[in-house]
Amino acid sequence: MKLPSTWPVCIIDDQPEEYRKLFAALNRLGVGYTHVAGDSVRSLPKAPFTRLRLVFLDMHLSGDAISSNTASHTANVFAHVVSPTVAPIVVVVWSKYVKEVDAFRAELYRSKPNFVGKLIFILLEKPLSASKIHVAKLVTAMKSALKPLLPLRLLWGWECLAQLAAVNTSTEVFSLACKRASVSPTDSTEQERAKLLGGLRSVLSALVEAEAGRTASAASAPLDLLHALGATLLDRLDTSEEWKLLEEAGDVLSDSPTPVSVEEQSAMNAMLVYGPVERNGGRFKPGTLYHVTNSRAFARKVGVSEDEFWREFSMKSVHQNTEKFADWKRVCKLVAVEISASCDYAQNKRATSRILVGLLVPDANKSGAQVYQDSRKQDSRCTVARYNLVDADGTSAIVLPIFCSQFVFTPAWKRPPTYMKPIGRIRERAVTDIRNWCFAQAARVGFLYSSEVKAAVQSPK
Repeated sequence: MKLPSTWPVCIIDDQPEEYRKLFAALNRLGVGYTHVAGDSVRSLPKAPFTRLRLVFLDMHLSGDAISSNTASHTANVFAHVVSPTVAPIVVVVWSKYVKEVDAFRAELYRSKPNFVGKLIFILLEKPLSASKIHVAKLVTAMKSALKPLLPLRLLWGWECLAQLAAVNTSTEVFSLACKRASVSPTDSTEQERAKLLGGLRSVLSALVEAEAGRTASAASAPLDLLHALGATLLDRLDTSEEWKLLEEAGDVLSDSPTPVSVEEQSAMNAMLVYGPVERNGGRFKPGTLYHVTNSRAFARKVGVSEDEFWREFSMKSVHQNTEKFADWKRVCKLVAVEISASCDYAQNKRATSRILVGLLVPDANKSGAQVYQDSRKQDSRCTVARYNLVDADGTSAIVLPIFCSQFVFTPAWKRPPTYMKPIGRIRERAVTDIRNWCFAQAARVGFLYSSEVKAAVQSPK
C-alpha cells in the first residue's frame, strides 16, 4: 500500500539542539516535514524524495571546516535527498555559514547539472548558539523570508487547494460507502471492517461503471476510476472555501499583455488541449489521435486515393511542384482522430467508427520547411492549437493539427488497423469543438438563387 506523501518540507541538519527548534516552528505553522541528518551514508534515504517544495539546509554537515570538502559533502547529501525531477524547490540555507552557499551551488551544479534552473535559494542566518534560537522569532523570520515569493505562493496555494479537494473527494466517497455499509455499534471489529470495505468497493465500482458504461473492463478500470474521481475533484475545486489562497493572483498581472513564445504556447497546449496515449492504449476511444503510418493502405481501405489526402491540405504551388510536394509530405504526418459520440462509445452502441483525417504540420518557425504557410485555411479545414508532440523515441517537435471535414469516414472498425499508431489524445472539450465544426460543415446548404448584378455605368465625357 502506498500512502499519500503529505509532507512538503525537508530539514537537512545534523545538530539536534538546533533542528529541534525548527521542528517546533514548523509544528506551529501546521506544516508536515521530514528530517535527514546527513552526517553519514546510513542517514540518507534509499531514493531522493519527490514531493518536496521547501528544504532547510545547513552548510556544514560533516564537521569538516575546509570549505571545498564541506561543499562537496553537502552537495552529495542534497542530491541523495532532493529529486531534480520536481520543481520549483525553495532551498532555505539555514546555517551559521550562509556565505558558503556559492561554493555549494557551484559544486552541486557541477556534479548534478539537472538541478540547474530548479532551485530558488534564500539565506537565513542561524544564530551561533542554539540557546539564541527562539521559536517565535524563527517563525517570523521564515514568514518574512518567504513573503517576496508571490508567484511561488500562488503555485503552492494551487497545490494546497488540489490536495484539499482530493481529501474532500475521498471523504465524500467514503461517506457514501458508510451509508451503504450500515455499520452497527454491535458489530465486531471484523464485521465493521468487512462492511466498510465492502461498501467502499461498491461505490468505487459504481464510479467506474458510471464513467465507462458498458465498456467497463478490468483493463480499463484504472483509467475510468481516475476520470470519474477527477470529475468530482473539479467540483470540489470550484466550491472550495480555501480559494483565498489564490486571492493575490491579480498582482501577477502586468499593464500590457504578457508575450508568449511559440514554445510556451505549445507547452501550455500540451497540458490544456492534448493528453498522452492512454496506458491501456488498445481502446478505440473517441479523441484518440492516430498516426497513419501506411497512408497507401489507409487510403485503399477508405476508398480515397492517397494523393487526394495530401493535395487537399496543400496549396497548388506545393503539389504542382514534384520536389516541393515530396518534401512537404516527408515532414508532415497523416493523422486521424476518432470523433464518435462519447455516449455511444460508453454504451457500446457504436455501430461504426467515425474517423476524421488530418495532418500534423511542423511549425514553420521550428522546421524551416515553411509548411504552415503552404497549408490552406478554408472553412472546410479546421486548425487546432499547436502543441509540442513527443515521439516514442523521445524527440519532440512543435506541430499544428489541421483537419478536413471532407475526409470523414465511418468504417466498421472495433479496433484500429495496425498501421494506425496511437500518438496521443485530444481532450474531450476540444474533441467536442472539432465534432461540432465537422457536423456543421456537413449541414451546409447549397441552393440556386438569382442575385442582383450591378452594371458598370460610365459617366459621359
